[in-house]
Amino acid sequence: MAQGILKALLAILAAGGGGAVIAWAIFAKFGDRWLEHRFAKRLEAFKHEEAKELEHLRHQITSLFSRISKIHEKEFEVLPTAFLYLHKAYGACFALSSALQQFPALNRMGDSHFAEFVEACRLPAFRKQELRTLQGADRDEYYQRWIFWTDIAEAKSLQKDFRNFLVMNRIFMTENLRKQFTEIDRLIFSVLTAQEIDRQMPGG
Repeated sequence: MAQGILKALLAILAAGGGGAVIAWAIFAKFGDRWLEHRFAKRLEAFKHEEAKELEHLRHQITSLFSRISKIHEKEFEVLPTAFLYLHKAYGACFALSSALQQFPALNRMGDSHFAEFVEACRLPAFRKQELRTLQGADRDEYYQRWIFWTDIAEAKSLQKDFRNFLVMNRIFMTENLRKQFTEIDRLIFSVLTAQEIDRQMPGG
């Protein structure tokens, strides 16, 4: 309503004459108040929108900070486990590829010692049974051949566990650390693959 009155006064002012003098007096008295009221409403609306935007930004920043904090906290949990998986996979790989591997002299064992050894060794049950049927140097050849495949199966399983852990938890690692872990995993896999291929070759 006030806006309609103001428009009417402005029309009178534009037309001129005696009515314009009266209109000017009225406008001078009430115009400032109307403008102040309109400005105050606009300012209040602007402040409200700004407050909403600031609250939205605050929420985004808080969420981002919380996520980053949780990632860093998770990193401290993940790294020791990653190193444990790495230690197991590397240890199995190193033992398998070491030139200093030593094997028991089965052909020199007495019957009771041999029986006890076979029972406790890591060969599958059916391999143990086959080993028990052998004598002399055949025992050593058989055991060394098949313990290799038992060891490499275990090493490959440990390497796979290490790789799966890296894949599942790479988001919690820095890019540089993730790259180093991935490269070590690749090297372990390459060594085990080379060992397996070499043993499958004739005379291996």
